[in-house]
Amino acid sequence: MKANVNPFRSSSVEQIRYRLEVDALEALVDHALQEPCSCLLGPKGTGKTTLLEDLEPLLQQRGFTTHWCRLNLDSTQQERRNVTTQIQELVPQQVCLFDGAEVLNFWQWRRICRTARSNGSTLIATLHHKRGVPILLRTQPDWPLVHQFVHQLSGDHYSEPLREHAEQAFKINRGNMREVFRACYLALAQENPHESEK
Repeated sequence: MKANVNPFRSSSVEQIRYRLEVDALEALVDHALQEPCSCLLGPKGTGKTTLLEDLEPLLQQRGFTTHWCRLNLDSTQQERRNVTTQIQELVPQQVCLFDGAEVLNFWQWRRICRTARSNGSTLIATLHHKRGVPILLRTQPDWPLVHQFVHQLSGDHYSEPLREHAEQAFKINRGNMREVFRACYLALAQENPHESEK
């Protein structure tokens, strides 16, 4: 199967959103705005980044300016230091949406939280482990939900072997949805190797 028609291509997967009603999202925003620093807590691939993205338009509707910081394990020390500088420049009515805050060390994280408190801005981060800030929501691996997404995305290409492949990937990767979708992508890409795009 060619990449541009694979139902698990990135453009399709990006359409999957976190399953929360608007009232629940609004409640998360209310909670976040009451704290200088807070987080969405959970394992990899359980929807934290998607949920953080979904909070952004609600914050903007309330008159807040949003600023994104994104880090990952490959981020350089300079990139990590730059985050501190960016947060120092924030002012009240600005919200920092910080994806990947778990890669910061203890002192870097502490400095960022202290900065947010002192300049009156708001910081909402994604974390894998508790780091001394209020937890807005805990995300958890959820096979029935992941299976629903696999069925939804695959459409006419859904099959029992694909479901088994997805479930195995879910177990191996400890519920990481991104890895499940990647495994499904590769499985369908191999349906006709001669048509797969390299």
